[in-house]
Amino acid sequence: MKAMSSELLLSFAQTCLSQGVDEYELFKLIPGGWPALNTHGTWFDISVLKKVFSLTASTLNLPHIGLIAGQNHQLSVFQDMGRAYMFCRSLQEIVTIATRYQPIYQQFGKTYFKTTGSLTAIIWDIGTADVEDSRVLTDAAMANHMLFGRRLNWDPAQNAHAIHFCHKAPIYASAYEDFFQCPVLFSQKQNAIILSTKTFIAPLAQPNDNLLHEMCLRLDKALLSLENTTTITTNVSQYLRNVLSLGAPTLAQTAQELGLSERSLRRRLMENGTCFRVLLEHTRRELCQDFLQDQSLSFTKIGERLGYSEQSAFNRAFKNWYGLTPKRYAKKLHAFDKIIDCF
Repeated sequence: MKAMSSELLLSFAQTCLSQGVDEYELFKLIPGGWPALNTHGTWFDISVLKKVFSLTASTLNLPHIGLIAGQNHQLSVFQDMGRAYMFCRSLQEIVTIATRYQPIYQQFGKTYFKTTGSLTAIIWDIGTADVEDSRVLTDAAMANHMLFGRRLNWDPAQNAHAIHFCHKAPIYASAYEDFFQCPVLFSQKQNAIILSTKTFIAPLAQPNDNLLHEMCLRLDKALLSLENTTTITTNVSQYLRNVLSLGAPTLAQTAQELGLSERSLRRRLMENGTCFRVLLEHTRRELCQDFLQDQSLSFTKIGERLGYSEQSAFNRAFKNWYGLTPKRYAKKLHAFDKIIDCF
């Protein structure tokens, strides 16, 4: 599942608005618009944030918008988890808290640490092999990690030993060292902040075990509630949205990705009154509706993004959904500017 809470998306959107992006154009990208962003418990596919960042980067010439957004995140965005950070005894305890409770706020990446002797790496795993496509998300996460680390522990004069990024050096590479104030290396095996183990385990200024325990109890309750309300159908649909552009996965592949046996996944879907084929069809139709809003996409490209290996199969599905072939649909809507290159 690659998604984020309304609170997290709202924070990123506010940063983009503060930079000057057009408010109307931004909210066109967000399902449900402003009301949805202000509704606790609403979740958004990570593709929404990518579109928001892309709009901001292209219209304002801010390719480094991820770095900017990460620096503008406040601890309050993470509510009880942010409060828990303030009561921790060390950076090590903060990262441990983050690893456990991040799913309450986002489910597209994971933070953890690895200590090797005198150095410790705080690692951000975006969970995808396409590191270039996720670059702006990684920029935001890593900048935010560094920001919180400085505020909660590091002396302003003290910096990390190095910063590692999996993606290649972008055109705005100099912006990284301006913010991180240490060597920044690209095309690395992991996204990581490298710092001394001494700093990582050093006592923080105001630990409070009692308040930390209280925050963790509240976070445990929120995590349990999230696990109970996140249905198997949501997980399957989210996975399909993430991978369809690479080709339609099988039931077996989906089950493996979700950590289930094929039989268990089939049974749990039946218990929720659906099946894999129905979810695949429903997800494709929802995505198709989104893609039709992009006049630059040809029907061939839409078919590919929906995971159809043959254009004829997409044409049949499209006619089943809308009662018209793609070509007739485009003509009916006077969409002659859409590139129809598949007939």
